[in-house]
Amino acid sequence: MVHVPEDKIVEGGILCHLAQRDLMLSDSDNTATNFLIDFIGFAKMAAWFEAEFAHLHLGRYLMEVTDRENYLSAETALELLERLLADPSPFGQVCQKVLFYQESVNKLLQDLPEGCSYSKTGELEDTEHDAARIFAGDSYYDICFMSHYTGLEEREQILLAQNAVGKLAYQDLTGK
Repeated sequence: MVHVPEDKIVEGGILCHLAQRDLMLSDSDNTATNFLIDFIGFAKMAAWFEAEFAHLHLGRYLMEVTDRENYLSAETALELLERLLADPSPFGQVCQKVLFYQESVNKLLQDLPEGCSYSKTGELEDTEHDAARIFAGDSYYDICFMSHYTGLEEREQILLAQNAVGKLAYQDLTGK
């Protein structure tokens, strides 16, 4: 439990809509990430990412408006997802639970039943990303769908494509 100062709360998480500021960091992944970047140190965190992951660059805080940018490849996103889902530690188990109960399911998970996936989604005004493990029994697919669009019509097509990919993966796993 931490007190999050008003000037540290960013859009994109539930924390920006609540009056109470003494909350678990899990209430907003963007605010929590920025808090941890400050705690560890921006330069130290950016250097660690560069050393550990070939295609991950921390150039700015999350949701920060600046000319600097963050970069992540689909390959690295899947590597992070796989590492997290294989982590047996208490931290890993908490993170796995958060990914299992993801509330944003309008992309890869749109038409899938509850309880068949772990996922992390992200969006900006011109971006729709989703990384998920979709499973049935002991079989699964790890999928990362990263996209950039230039208008609402393109965005709509991207979401439909993400929905279709998730549905196809689940149908293949279940034979339905």
